[in-house]
Amino acid sequence: MARQQVARNAEFVSLARARQQVGQASMLDVRQADVTKANADVQLLQAQQAETEAKIELLRRMGMPAGVDVDALTLTESFPLAEPTFDLDQLKSMAHSSSPALKAVEAQHDAASISVRAAKGDRLPSFSISTGLSGYTQQFTNEGILLSNALRSAQGTQANCEFQNGILSRLTSPHPSPNGGIIADCNSYAGLDASGAALQSSISDAIKTNNSTFPFSFTRQPWSIRLGIDLPLWDGFSRSLRISQARATEEDARETVRAQQLLVDGTIQSKLLEVRTAYRSAQIQDTNRVAAREQLQLAQQKYRIGNGSALEVADAQNAVTQAEATYVQALYGYHLAVVGLEAAVGRPLR
Repeated sequence: MARQQVARNAEFVSLARARQQVGQASMLDVRQADVTKANADVQLLQAQQAETEAKIELLRRMGMPAGVDVDALTLTESFPLAEPTFDLDQLKSMAHSSSPALKAVEAQHDAASISVRAAKGDRLPSFSISTGLSGYTQQFTNEGILLSNALRSAQGTQANCEFQNGILSRLTSPHPSPNGGIIADCNSYAGLDASGAALQSSISDAIKTNNSTFPFSFTRQPWSIRLGIDLPLWDGFSRSLRISQARATEEDARETVRAQQLLVDGTIQSKLLEVRTAYRSAQIQDTNRVAAREQLQLAQQKYRIGNGSALEVADAQNAVTQAEATYVQALYGYHLAVVGLEAAVGRPLR
């Protein structure tokens, strides 16, 4: 729009100077055309600055790096004015399956329904079953204790053996038993060496070997199984209270879903009406823009043949500028209304 205005004002300056040269216009008309052209140049600079700032903001919202050359970016989307052909019932149906807000409250209702079923489950008996298989392993860090205990036990066995042999020898006198008793060698019987002061080496080695089992040799325990049944007989009406609270929460969630559906339906209807109104407004402004351009052409022709004034041309140019600006705002409002409708539905519509 600013570039078009500069071009129109430049043409007006040329026309005013041509008329001034042939004596059909005064220098005042030329100066007025120059001032109008200068104002249009300033407006073009301001529009270019606004365009650059809009590109920078767009890049920031897109997450692009700040060092991108904004002057190299061009707008390829024309944003046409298309007649809205959306069906209200179809939009509502799409919103009921796509609206994020509606999905959120429906998920809350589903969770509340599950809470009701869980609360009702407290009335039923509960069963539990468990099995176990265990083992253990251990090792003495001081093998001397094992050897000492085994030696004392063997010495006790050897002493008992000698005692039994002595008794048997007296009972069988004057015909004593061979070798003085039943057991000929009590040291060997008890696992002691010939001196009777130490264990036999084989027994000592066996004790040490049996002690060297940690951590890979386990002694298994018997396999076990447990079965439990819990019968809820009386809990002071706490289960009934939990069920009632869960049902109330579910009912609140259900009404929240219904309220959200009504809100979505109403919003879609309002947004659709807004889109249609914006479309009609843009159409009307487009018609006004065409009429303003024709008015400007007529004023320029009258001024060219000397039947009009420079003031009429300036007024016609201002009218064109205002009509084009109003049309751009109407077009922007139309696309903004479509975006609002898409947000209400929860999905793109174009």
